[in-house]
Amino acid sequence: MKRSKPLYFLTALILSIVALVSGITISAGYDRLDALTSLERVEREHKSLWQRIFESMQNLNWADLFNKLAGVIDWEDFFSHLPANFDWAGFLNSLPADFDWSDFWKHLPKNFDWKGFFEGLPDNFDFRNFLKYAPSDFDYSKLPWGNMTADQLAGIPWDQIPLDQFANIPFEQFSRDQLLNVPWDQLPPEVLGNVPWDKLTDEQWYMLLENPNFPWGPLVGLLGLGLWKYLPDGFRLPEGVLPEGVVPEHDHIWGEWITVDPTCDAPGYRYHRCTFNGCTETQKDDNFTISPLGHKFDANSICERCHRRRLVITSHGTPQGGVTYNGAAHIVEGYDYDEEMLLPEHHVQVSGYYNNAIDVGTYRNTFYATVIDENGNVVSDNYVIDKEYGKIVVTPRKLVITTDSKEKKFDGSSFSVEDLGEPHIIGGDGLVKGHELYAFEFDISDIVLGSWQNSLLYVRIGPPDSAGGHIDMTKNYAIECIAGDLHIYR
Repeated sequence: MKRSKPLYFLTALILSIVALVSGITISAGYDRLDALTSLERVEREHKSLWQRIFESMQNLNWADLFNKLAGVIDWEDFFSHLPANFDWAGFLNSLPADFDWSDFWKHLPKNFDWKGFFEGLPDNFDFRNFLKYAPSDFDYSKLPWGNMTADQLAGIPWDQIPLDQFANIPFEQFSRDQLLNVPWDQLPPEVLGNVPWDKLTDEQWYMLLENPNFPWGPLVGLLGLGLWKYLPDGFRLPEGVLPEGVVPEHDHIWGEWITVDPTCDAPGYRYHRCTFNGCTETQKDDNFTISPLGHKFDANSICERCHRRRLVITSHGTPQGGVTYNGAAHIVEGYDYDEEMLLPEHHVQVSGYYNNAIDVGTYRNTFYATVIDENGNVVSDNYVIDKEYGKIVVTPRKLVITTDSKEKKFDGSSFSVEDLGEPHIIGGDGLVKGHELYAFEFDISDIVLGSWQNSLLYVRIGPPDSAGGHIDMTKNYAIECIAGDLHIYR
């Protein structure tokens, strides 16, 4: 075995670990000669450190071992000798919360036993920290979706959650920020209709009213009257959402008026509830303004009413002049904000940038934003987050097309379609991969003598579709046509 010359303190550390797993007490005060002799004896046994550790697991104290290892694990050696019945629970419960998983992912074997690993997870396992170094092609379906807490789910991208697992998500455990940051308006109907709405608390339903993008209309369309068995008594959907006739006509039996004062964000109002079916009627009260009070920020951008800090987050956009259409979505990541407005140990976390800027046009680079503390807890309630959206500008793809020049001797007829040939692409940015010029029409003339241009009435560009036709994408091209010359002479 090739060995570099060890430092004395490193030798003592290795001997202490060997002693831990073998039951031998070795003092860090051994002299260098005794230490080297002991190390050489270990090497002659041809057993690596983790091989010896796994052989002694029945007497192993994981916490003591990690102290000896100083938090460093040789994962290649670990996986090479990992026993089939390994105690993942004891192992994982002994790891510090901020454990560095980067080398774990680098040396992870293809046949890794994910089932055994996840069965040993502690309740407070930090998925955000664990998945930080996961490869881009990691199969998220392997995660224990039915057994994850709201805090654990907060560390996982929503677009990676399998559609068939949404029914297992414990929405009832979600905090206000966690609930409002769910991309509800991006969930397909098959997911939205199968969310376990019965798990939401009354308070959480009112939290959803704060999300201006929540798809109330599609939800009513999916569940119909069935939605009302989940809603709190007297819950009022946003104006314009409820179709006529959803609530049956009846004689109201009104209760006492209840007054709700306005806040910085929410309007003030008073309402009473019908004791027949819980429907409500809202009325303006002359003693206060129904509109929200609005924030009143001082010189330090702190609201004098709600005492929250104003934090402006601006997403980036495309460079000046935009980007050229290429048939794919242009996603622009990055954002700016004033770090001085954050409390100590607070950090901005942005995700969900706009991902549908494909065709020519101008788009708002929308996003989701939260503020987290050093422990990964969402603390956005301390801030008034104002979002400003950068612009994603997609410009047309330039294309230069020419037609043939033709001439013939006078014979009493003009040129036929067959005579004129086909248009040719000679310049510009070229066609997007997979696109083709699939249709065109010449400006046919009945001139039989003289000169004129071989003009095109239109062209059509796009990729083939599954039905044997094409998808018209001509609108995304800026086409310049250079017409050839036609001449009939005597």
